[in-house]
Amino acid sequence: MPMRCMRARVFALGMTLCACGRMEGRVLQVVERVQLGSDSSSTVAVDSVGRHWLGSTGALQVRDSAGGGGSVPVPGAGAPRVLGWIGRRAYLRAANEVAVVELGADLAMARRGGFGVNPVSLDVRGRVVLEAAASGAVIGYDPGTLEPLWAWPALAQRSTALAVSPEGDRVYQALGTGEQAHRVLIRDLQSGRVLSSASFPAPFRALVTDDDGVLYGIVSDRRGAAVLALRPRAHDLELVWRVRLPASEDEAEMRIDVRSSRVVAWGSGVGLRLIDARDGAIIGRTRTDPLDATLDPGGELWALFSGELQRLR
Repeated sequence: MPMRCMRARVFALGMTLCACGRMEGRVLQVVERVQLGSDSSSTVAVDSVGRHWLGSTGALQVRDSAGGGGSVPVPGAGAPRVLGWIGRRAYLRAANEVAVVELGADLAMARRGGFGVNPVSLDVRGRVVLEAAASGAVIGYDPGTLEPLWAWPALAQRSTALAVSPEGDRVYQALGTGEQAHRVLIRDLQSGRVLSSASFPAPFRALVTDDDGVLYGIVSDRRGAAVLALRPRAHDLELVWRVRLPASEDEAEMRIDVRSSRVVAWGSGVGLRLIDARDGAIIGRTRTDPLDATLDPGGELWALFSGELQRLR
């Protein structure tokens, strides 16, 4: 499909994101509670063996299913959030810093500041850590030392979200804020070459890919928000489904996670939606906003509330 036609098709589909709602789903029920003994944790992630990584200001606690584990100091402002894992290394984001922690180590093995609010993503093959800068430039960092390796030129548009394909060959870079055109670039990871571009009527707040290569994102502005599932086809992005979310403040933080054919999306003033990744059907929702949420390797949903983890179903 010519790039011009692709832009028009995706734009037209995106324009209806607030006009096409779905059933909100049932209220999710708590099937397990884990008391944390403290209300300081505000971020949560689950690794491939089911351990919970809980971030609070200055520290990251790792808990296994038996309640054991350890804690790693992570100096800096804000609670560290896990960006992902490469082998035994965990990559953390705390405010404007990124840190690398080796499992079993007592301290972060590498730290780097100056990221601001720029999106950061990991190459699944472990070759590079990627930052999408406010200028539209993309910078690659050494995954062990976080030293800069290379950079793609600025594009005079702000980067709003970033994701890497599960094969590690493509980068999806969302651009544009305010009155600027909103685009998602499909780029070759090796060269930075732009393979194609798709236009949208609102900026992407988050992007993530699943193991099958499907791209999921949240688009949001003052008129409303939606979760989109986009399937890459050659150099195209095919809309698979769209789920409307309640309108939220334009600057509210919104997040998305996907595992085992499930998608979870949540944000301030939006609550949480658990979505079937195959067709966009809403499985369930929460009445209140969790502090954070994640899906474990089996697709089970964990939501973090003050002092407590809840497994919801």
